[in-house]
This record gives sequence, structure tokens and C-alpha cells, in this order.
Amino acid sequence: MDQNIILLFGGESDERLVSVASAQALAQALGEPTLWFWSPAGFIYPVDFTELINHKEVFTKEFIPKTQPIFSSISDAIQSPESLNKIFVLGVHGGTGEDGTLQALCEKYKRAYTGSDAQSSQRAFNKLATKSWLKDFNILMAPHIILEPGKYLNQLTEFLKEHQEIIIKPVSGGSSLGCSFVKNLDNLPALVQAISQDTKNKYFAEKIISGRELTIGVIENANAVTALPVTEIIKHDNHNFDYEGKYLARGTSEITPADISEILTREAQRLAVAAHVALKLEGYSRTDMIASPEGLYYLETNTLPGLAKESLVPQQLAVAHMTLREFLAIQIRIAKERLQK
Repeated sequence: MDQNIILLFGGESDERLVSVASAQALAQALGEPTLWFWSPAGFIYPVDFTELINHKEVFTKEFIPKTQPIFSSISDAIQSPESLNKIFVLGVHGGTGEDGTLQALCEKYKRAYTGSDAQSSQRAFNKLATKSWLKDFNILMAPHIILEPGKYLNQLTEFLKEHQEIIIKPVSGGSSLGCSFVKNLDNLPALVQAISQDTKNKYFAEKIISGRELTIGVIENANAVTALPVTEIIKHDNHNFDYEGKYLARGTSEITPADISEILTREAQRLAVAAHVALKLEGYSRTDMIASPEGLYYLETNTLPGLAKESLVPQQLAVAHMTLREFLAIQIRIAKERLQK
């Protein structure tokens, strides 16, 4: 593996715990690369490999480095001489690590990095921008409404009456954080109060589509875009596929490969590839969808999906007989080639 690698993880988003879990798996696959932790306050810390690997309860406990910061901001870190001729493997998720901000910095200072470019990252991170972009690509998507401050209760009351079961989502975000499932009008006042007090996020509501929840990773290699095996998310006992379901195995099961027909498998993989290509993504992505009696409904695409051992893409890579190290070698090559264009 290339020795000029900086594994960047952490960040200021609510998904930073997932990022640390991804970094643990990535660091081992990369063979002890240079490790930079991006703290919620914005500082960049050098991290020892052993310190990262020994961090426990990773999905619930904040990672606090023992070292002193070497940069006061991510911008300082990206443009520093220490990052010159290095390749950034992005182990970050959410926020300015995934919404195109970090990617734009790398492009400004001509640093190679894994994942999609700034423009595509920005587009895919905003769920409403994604839906708008895909509306001309013959892709089924659930009805939705954009929530307007001061009108939340009336809007949600009418939307719930029309569709019986809805989900309220942040416009930007991942790991199912900030999502609320609603079936009962009585639950709306408390939810409206909560989202009204959230000054960081904008929200929208979407009809819940009944069916089987599927998710498929997509990788690029040798100018080909290939779908990985399909995973089905099975929810138990009225649980939802929220943060605890994803990472703490509470109330959900993840079946890879999914126990579905070959026809449905091909259709789901075709939709994942179509979304990746339509959104002009690079390297890899993961697309979530619902298989309903009416067809496959697109939910969202993640440009930097989790890569922890518990995460979905590594599960799919294993079924496809590809190691995380082999996957990373492909991503690093793509990052180098993009910088040379």
C-alpha cells in the first residue's frame, strides 16, 4: 500500500463516532498510515495507531486524543507542507466532511483524496437537491414536502392525514440521525417543538413506502461501475433502522446477500449504479431503496458510507470476495488519477 497516505477521520458532524469506527478498520487495512483526527472544535491532532485501535465503545463514546493539536483548522491542515504529495483517505462522514466543503479544500490546494468531487458531494449530501436532480432519470421516489418554519404543525398534519405514515428527515445528514417516524397525529406537537428548536438543520417530510429495505454499494474500477451484493435491512418488533439499529444491533438484522430473487437483485443493483452515474459520483457510494409492490423506490445515496467492520459496504465487499485493503487500493488509484487530470 502507498506510504504517502493520511487517514483523516472525526469531524464536526454528529456522525463523528461512526467516523472513528471507520478509521479503526481503515487504519488496519492501510497498514498504519499517518492518522489525523479532526476534532469537533476544528483542531487537527496526530494520533497513534495503537491509541485509535484501542478505543472502545466506539459508537457511543467520544474519541479524545492524548496528543496536542498540530493544526488549528482543517484548512490549515490541507494546505500545509505536511500534506504535500500525500493522499487523503477520507474516513469522515457527514457535515463539512461529506457535503463538498472538505473536498473543495482538497481541490483548491491540489491534494489527492478519496471519494466523489466537491460538486457531486454537495449535490448528493442534500437530499432535496438529490431528488430534484434525479427526477428526470425515471427513478421512483416517495412524495415529500419541504417544511417551512412557522408552518410545521399544519403542514405535517395534512401530510400525515394524506399518507398515514411519514418520516421527518434533515435535508442534509446521515446515519439516520435526526429522523423521526410518525404514524399518530398525537406525536406531532412534540416533534414540531424539537425540530423548531434545531437551528442547524432544515427538514422535510416524506411518505413511508412499505416494502423491503435494500441497500447496495457501488464501486468503480478500471472505468467500470459495478454494484456490490445487495443487503436487506430487516426490522424487528416495531423497531426502526435508526442509529441504534444500524450500529448497536438493536431491533434490526442485516442480511448480505439479501434473500431475494435474482430479478430483484439485478433491478436493485441497476438502480444503485444508475443513481451513482446520474449523480456523477466517483470511487464508491451506497444507495438505499425500498422494494415495494409498485417497484423500487429510491431513498438516498451516501457518498462516504461507513467503512467500519459493522458497516454495510464492508459486509458487501466480503460477500464479493474483495478485502477492504483491495478496495482501498482502487480508491487510492482513482484519487491519484483525478489529481493528474
